[in-house]
Amino acid sequence: MRAALSQVQSESPVAPVSMAASAVVAPVVLDLKHLRRFTFGSPAFEREIMGLFAAELPKSQAALKTASTAAQWHMAAHTLKGSALGVGAGRLALAAREAEVKSFEDASGRSALLARIEGAITEVVAEAQRLELLPALG
Repeated sequence: MRAALSQVQSESPVAPVSMAASAVVAPVVLDLKHLRRFTFGSPAFEREIMGLFAAELPKSQAALKTASTAAQWHMAAHTLKGSALGVGAGRLALAAREAEVKSFEDASGRSALLARIEGAITEVVAEAQRLELLPALG
């Protein structure tokens, strides 16, 4: 069981982060190697998966912004984290993980995390467009 868990953790685009660590290496915006592992290297499948992921991002953002209870906040952050991990969006997953454990009662902390999440979303969409996994807007 430990070996299987270690393998999953080593394949994750977000390495386990120790809050006590003085220097933490930031995860990548979009880990293409991770995405390709799960799409069998198929460019068409990569574009399809990223399209589905990108289509859900506005819903995830809205769920976080409109959360009125700790349970709603936690579920929205957890869902976003899982989606981001699935496609290899490491920075977004890390921000969502931090939101997931953030106290709902800390309104200023939630606002700061929402801003980080929105920035990470912008980064991952731009990177996916650069890699031609999503169509360019405009």
